[in-house]
Amino acid sequence: MRIEAIEPGTRSALAELEQQIQAERGRISPLYQVLLHSPAIAKGWEQMLSAVRNYSSIDAGLRELIILRVAMLNQAAYEFDAHVPHALKAGVTQAAIDATRDTATTASPAWDGLQQLAIAVTDALTRDLQVPEPLFAQVAARFNAQEQVELFASIGAYNLVSPFLHAFEIGHWCPRPPSTACCCAARQRRMKLPPRWRRPRWRCCARTWPICVCCAWPSSPKASPICTWHSAARSR
Repeated sequence: MRIEAIEPGTRSALAELEQQIQAERGRISPLYQVLLHSPAIAKGWEQMLSAVRNYSSIDAGLRELIILRVAMLNQAAYEFDAHVPHALKAGVTQAAIDATRDTATTASPAWDGLQQLAIAVTDALTRDLQVPEPLFAQVAARFNAQEQVELFASIGAYNLVSPFLHAFEIGHWCPRPPSTACCCAARQRRMKLPPRWRRPRWRCCARTWPICVCCAWPSSPKASPICTWHSAARSR
């Protein structure tokens, strides 16, 4: 992490805000421990994200699927991992969760029609920052005005989270990259990624196997062992 996290309970001036975050989020995560450096931003952030997560009329499973897709598109493995349990709890199938990893399609058979529409809108806003008129017409036909606001706000809110995590390297960042070659060179070419993204840049999930930052797609556990740094850490 590029900035020192504020340990909860160490600054009396933040006690009330920490209690508010704890009440809404269930814990004060590393993300919020960084946000606490700016109490005003932390408070606004918590209110916005809690509104999206806890007070929206959008189906919880649909919302979590959107969040997972945003995390995958933005190569935010930490954000993705954090929301998998929420998605499962909301009734999203493991197949539907796994399908969000394939960013080349918006029509996986693991998703129903409404989920496919939500994924298509998420991709459009995250990649192109706009929703084409035909796609918006589909949204208007399936969601009322309140739901449209909450849908687009959910996508926008979590597109705010990913860059913040990246900027401060909050999450699964590994101090030493694995020595194996990029796990997805062919996949990168198929996705037509810009050349500057086609180099092996790694971070580690710290649990099972390395994750390629290029597309956040896990390499095969048989092909690539856990990174040398975490292997050493486990043996100590």
